[in-house]
Amino acid sequence: SSGINAEWPLRPGTGRKLSLMDTNKQWMTQNFDILKDRKLNEITIPGSHDSGSYSIANGSKRTDELPNLGRCLNPLVERIGVIWSKTQHMTIKDQLEAGVRYLDLRVYKDNDDEQLYLVHGFEAGLFSNELLRIKNFVDSNPKEYIILDINHLYQFTFDDAVALMFELNDAFGTKLLPPREKGQAMYTFGEIVDLQKTVTVAITETEEVPYKKIVKEFPFLWSSEINIISPWANTTKPAKLKQFLIRTMSQDRPTYALHVTQSILTPKLSDTIKGIFVKPHNLLQLSEVLLPLFPQWIPELSQLGLNIIIIDFITQDLIQTLIDLNLRSCFEVEEGNDTSEADALLKK
Repeated sequence: SSGINAEWPLRPGTGRKLSLMDTNKQWMTQNFDILKDRKLNEITIPGSHDSGSYSIANGSKRTDELPNLGRCLNPLVERIGVIWSKTQHMTIKDQLEAGVRYLDLRVYKDNDDEQLYLVHGFEAGLFSNELLRIKNFVDSNPKEYIILDINHLYQFTFDDAVALMFELNDAFGTKLLPPREKGQAMYTFGEIVDLQKTVTVAITETEEVPYKKIVKEFPFLWSSEINIISPWANTTKPAKLKQFLIRTMSQDRPTYALHVTQSILTPKLSDTIKGIFVKPHNLLQLSEVLLPLFPQWIPELSQLGLNIIIIDFITQDLIQTLIDLNLRSCFEVEEGNDTSEADALLKK
């Protein structure tokens, strides 16, 4: 029985029930005894895809990612682009409080105002504002492990990247967890809590920002290519996505790396044009094809070892389902065994 339909306890001193968001704000802290001996790549961690895109709306400033088709066609491109660029409903603060622990962040330097923005085709929130919200969550929840995967840097020079790293270092300081080297075993959750290093920051290298160069100055940096394995299916077909996930999850994984399961459908330009006339008209409608299917895949995928899972428009119910996998796997449940103990815990 899934935790989705569980009866949630009353909030102390009130007459109302706790929401999933209330319940999962400290899910790692509350389950420390279950998680402490597990390696970070053995814990099922809910994540969001393009985590900062929730604030994209009509009027958001387009970036140089979008094609420039001239004064007549640009308004149409922008109108279509907005509805295919927003991938989340919840704010980053709400995502964290609901139980998301992996944030997919794309950072863009706007050369007009010299500010850094989270981005997905269009500028979303100011990076500094979102970083402050993440810092506040980390400071208030010292036993929750947070992964910030900065896997795209747009219009960045090396000096820009250095300034960004100083900003991250100022925010998290000694809480930043250095990466494991090749051949090393991954940290356990108990280790990082004891070390009081519960924040991972990863970066994708670019031609202007080589990882080997910047990690010399900032040894806390993980590589989005080496330390986080994140295969991308690049398909709009759920059946092809499932085949891809099974194939890539069945491959050997480095002991020193985290593994991301990208449960997302990716539209091509032709799909966005077709969407003017027929469904799906936007990314939300495309995602709604997958949202009911993915929970049905979880039993099979979990046999292969689900670590980090990212999805578009992640819901509190799906977050709860993924968190529950960590509770289930603490029981040795074989076919024919009584699972009532596990089910009883999940209903608490």
